[in-house]
Amino acid sequence: MHFDSRYADVVQDKDDVGSMDPQLERQVETIRNLVDSYLKIVHKTQRDIVPKTVMHLIVNEVQYTTSSVRHFVMLGLQHLRVFFATEISVT
Repeated sequence: MHFDSRYADVVQDKDDVGSMDPQLERQVETIRNLVDSYLKIVHKTQRDIVPKTVMHLIVNEVQYTTSSVRHFVMLGLQHLRVFFATEISVT
């Protein structure tokens, strides 16, 4: 486990724990195990969520782009139809 150097004076190595009360040592070890388990869960959750989020954003952008292109094409077709309809009726 990697700790930020700003907290080096707060975090003790396991070798330094030997001078503490045995009950306190057990509590420290329990807390370290809990923190380690928590960080593993956070890491696993991030590895699971990030690809899903990226795909969600990509799909939404493609849907928006497709909708915009469809709208643009439909407007173009309407303008062409109006143009050719007036062109045919004039001649």
